[in-house]
This record gives sequence, structure tokens and C-alpha cells, in this order.
Amino acid sequence: MKSSLQQKTNLLIATVSGPIGFARSFQIFKGIFDSAREKGCDRILFDCSAVTGELTTHERFLFGEEAAKHEHAGSFHPRIALLGTAPTVDGFGVLVGRNRGMSARAFSVREEALKWLDE
Repeated sequence: MKSSLQQKTNLLIATVSGPIGFARSFQIFKGIFDSAREKGCDRILFDCSAVTGELTTHERFLFGEEAAKHEHAGSFHPRIALLGTAPTVDGFGVLVGRNRGMSARAFSVREEALKWLDE
């Protein structure tokens, strides 16, 4: 997996591509999250449209749980939109994170994700 970043004012757009794997995808998440904090971006779009494969249900649960822990470890709480389609993105990990206080949603349409981030 690899990622690229583009900043638009207080929005960080992270484009992620390649085959998914739990450890690498979480490492990328933390790096992008921390970059957004350093840049002062309070909104993050994770565009995973070009990511292939899928995590197990247990890995999705752990991802959401660990993402929430990473967010709550500091005082930075951005709005996060995850863009992608099944089976790679099914929203379960996002639901786990939301249940732990994250402001996050999963989308399959980019325009809808951007609109939600602007609300």
C-alpha cells in the first residue's frame, strides 16, 4: 500500500492504493492522521478507491478500535470520511470508531463524502 497527500485549506485528502493489509494500512492511517494534525487540517478524506482486497471482520474491528485509541490519545479530533467500495470498505471499522467517539463516516461516492466533510 502507498499513499499521497493533498492539502486544501483545512482539508487533507489522502489517496491510498494497493493491496490492503492490516499492519500496513493502520501504519498509513496513523501517518495521515498525524500529518493532518501537524498541518492543522480538521477534516480528512481517506480515498481508498484504489485499494484492493479486504480485511477480516476481526481486523476491521481492531482497526476501528485502534483508530479511536490513537485519536483519543491526543487533543486532535478531526472529521474523517472514508471513501471506497466493498469488499475493501464496508463501513464496519468506521462504525466501531464512531461507537468510540470518532466523527467518521464511510462513503462510496466522493461528492457525498466531501459534502459531509463541509457540514
